[in-house]
Formats: sequence, structure tokens, C-alpha cells
Amino acid sequence: MKSLSSGITDDGHIDMQNIVFPEPDTAWRYQGQFPNNENLSKIRPGIDKDNIYQLLGPPHFSAGQYAREWDYILKFYMPDNSVKTCQYKIIFDKNYQGQKFYWMPADCPPKPMTTASPPALTIQPAPERINLSTDTLFRFDKSAAQDILPEGRYELYRLAKTL
Repeated sequence: MKSLSSGITDDGHIDMQNIVFPEPDTAWRYQGQFPNNENLSKIRPGIDKDNIYQLLGPPHFSAGQYAREWDYILKFYMPDNSVKTCQYKIIFDKNYQGQKFYWMPADCPPKPMTTASPPALTIQPAPERINLSTDTLFRFDKSAAQDILPEGRYELYRLAKTL
């Protein structure tokens, strides 16, 4: 069975009928991986192989140094705690920058998982007005740290303790 796509142009484009996803059982890392969603969101046209490698790791299928496509097996948790497995293909231009990105099956990647539980309740304290007199804080017509008066240091200490 054919495992490589054909007809990749110098600018990294390919006709849909020429895209080939390899059989998952031919992957050298068949189990796949759970990607970091933030890293996955950083992959865009123009990204180079080194950055993709840092974001996703090595491709899961054998790919030579001059490969024009990389394939991954990525896993995602679903709301019902099941795991959805997807294949992800990156097509590179002649300068080995990612240009086109394809998923199989078509409904990959799944929507971000949402929790059924309500968001945590955060209690906001009531705003409190704090007045500090500059006459108390600093020597007359001064503003440097060494010009803070003893009473001013005490006021700042009380404020820091309150905060």
C-alpha cells in the first residue's frame, strides 16, 4: 500500500486526491500522543521543521531528512472520557516550511473538552478606598525611597500587610 503523498509542489501545495495517510500500524510510535493544545495552536503556514519538532516531537512515521510531509497520530480526550485518535499530516514546501495541514478523519481535531461542572465561584472582596498622605510618606518636595519618613514606612508596612 502507498504510504506517501504525491504531487507536492515547490510551494507546498497538493491536490486532495494525492494525499495519502499512512496506515497507523506502520508508525514507529504507533501509540500516538496527547498533544499540548497550546503547542498545536502555534502551528501555522511558514513554520519550519525545527519548530514543529519542538512543538509536537518527531513524526510518528519514518520520514527522512528531506521528507516533504510529516505524519502524526494524536489523541484527544472526549467529554465522556473516551479517547479520539486522529492522524495529522503536515505538507512542506521546498524550503521545508509547513504550508498545508490535514486531519483524518475529517472531524478532527475534536472541539475542546468542556466540563459539566459549573465554574468555580470566586468571591471578590468589596473595594476599599485607601488614602495615603504624601506629607506622611516623604520629606517635603522629595520622592526617592531614601526620602520616605519613618511614619511613611509604617504606613506602607500597614498597607502591605492589609493587601
